[in-house]
Amino acid sequence: MNQPSFAICGRLFALLCCASIGVIVAARLLGPLVADDVLAFTSLRDGNSDIFLLDVGRGLQVNLTRSRSIETNPAWSTDGRLAFVSDRGGNFDVYVWDLLSGSIQVVSHSDYIDNYPTWSVDGRLAFATENPASVSIMVLGAAHQGQAEDVLTMQNARDLAWNGGRLALVSFNYGTSTIFLLDPQNGARHMERLNGSNAAGVRNDSPAWSPDGRWLAFTRWVGSNPEIFVRDERSGAERNITNHHQVDDHPAWSPDGRYLVFESYRDGNAEIYMIDITSGTLRNLTQHAANDYAPAWRP
Repeated sequence: MNQPSFAICGRLFALLCCASIGVIVAARLLGPLVADDVLAFTSLRDGNSDIFLLDVGRGLQVNLTRSRSIETNPAWSTDGRLAFVSDRGGNFDVYVWDLLSGSIQVVSHSDYIDNYPTWSVDGRLAFATENPASVSIMVLGAAHQGQAEDVLTMQNARDLAWNGGRLALVSFNYGTSTIFLLDPQNGARHMERLNGSNAAGVRNDSPAWSPDGRWLAFTRWVGSNPEIFVRDERSGAERNITNHHQVDDHPAWSPDGRYLVFESYRDGNAEIYMIDITSGTLRNLTQHAANDYAPAWRP
């Protein structure tokens, strides 16, 4: 990749930092310079849990939320809106940030914790409401008007990932976690356990669909060692992508399906790494002493 001139880098960095609360109009300000190379992730580097944006090609990083509240778990829609979880209203709710207009809208309204937002390709938004005795999987229509629909209530659930007609989620119990595939249209009437994900002593977390829906990346814990696996949904074949003795977790796909980003503790703290799933080539994207985690690549 050609190195940008100092003037271009300076202008881009100034644009990223100019808004008073970190309103970054990604498409309008950055345009084709970063097209498909924008990551959102959570970082503790400014003394608080904030959402950062990263230009993968140039390494520029900027604090998007700049809030005293806790902001975490970013999730991109296909049209560039960013959902995230925040307690800025006094409760953990799901918010949607339209980066083009700068508007921020709270879209969940329960009295409990709303978490793990994920988007369908047609703009619907799912999230989990963590009630004291159960977890409800909620789906909000593309217009984000009215109340979200409760499509399934389980004893526990987390780590939602939507692709096409299937919603992957994690159910956990007594130290074991299992990935289920759910049809949101039919709720529990069409819910299947991911093959091989309920073996004794095995935990499976953090599912992430490839853009074409063929591959499912996830974290598999065998004993105390979490690794990133990729599963071919056609054949059922699974492959360990990371093969490292330190924690690797929370994978997310690049828009072209060539790369995975994930959080890793192989440098002693949580960093965002990128791996070429064919060659295995690794790159540390964040390189910061504070913890960076929960990456999401803009589609």
